[in-house]
Amino acid sequence: MVSRKRTSSNEIEDLVLASALQILEERGVEALTVRDIARHAGVAPMGIYNHFAGKLDVVDALVHQGHVQFAETLGRLVPSSPAEHRLIDSGLAYRHFAHDHPRLYQLMFMHSIPSYQPSVETAQAMARSIRVLIDDIEQLQLAGDIRAGDPLAIAQEVWSIVHGYVSLELFTLNFSSTPEETYRQLLDDMMAGLRAR
Repeated sequence: MVSRKRTSSNEIEDLVLASALQILEERGVEALTVRDIARHAGVAPMGIYNHFAGKLDVVDALVHQGHVQFAETLGRLVPSSPAEHRLIDSGLAYRHFAHDHPRLYQLMFMHSIPSYQPSVETAQAMARSIRVLIDDIEQLQLAGDIRAGDPLAIAQEVWSIVHGYVSLELFTLNFSSTPEETYRQLLDDMMAGLRAR
C-alpha cells in the first residue's frame, strides 16, 4: 500500500494565499470567492475554512503579506546612503511595487472591499512601512536638510504625493508621455519643497 504524504497546515495556507493572489492579480478583487480560491488551490472549500474564517480572513492575510513584502522592499534600500537618496529611492520603490502588483496595491492602499477591516497584526505590518519613511525624515531633519516639523505629518504629506501620482497612473489617468521621468521630477520637486526654510 502506498502511503500518501499529508499536506501540512502551513503548506495549505501558502497554497491558498498563492492562489488568492493569482486570482486577484489576474481577475480582480471581485473574483476572490472561497469557491474560486479553493478550486484554484486544488482544495475543498472546507479546507479553506479549516485555516481561514472566510473570504475576508484570506483578504487580510493577503494584505498582511503585501505589507510585509512592501516593508522588506523598502528595507532593502542601502541604509548607508544619504537619507535624501533613500527618500527618493523609497519613492521609486513604491512605484515599482505598485506596478509589479497593481491589484494587490489597490487592495492594500485603496480599501477596495468596503467591509474589510485590517486585523491588529496587519495594521502593525502597515505601520512598519510608515516607520521607514519617518526614520528617513527624522535623519534629514537632524542634518538640517529639510524643514522642522512633526515627522509623522511630513511623512503623511510625502506618502500622499507619491500615492496620488502612482494611483492616478495605475488607473490610466496619466497624461505624461514619459511617466517615469515625470514621476522622478515629482520626487525632486517634493524634496525641493521640503527643504529647510
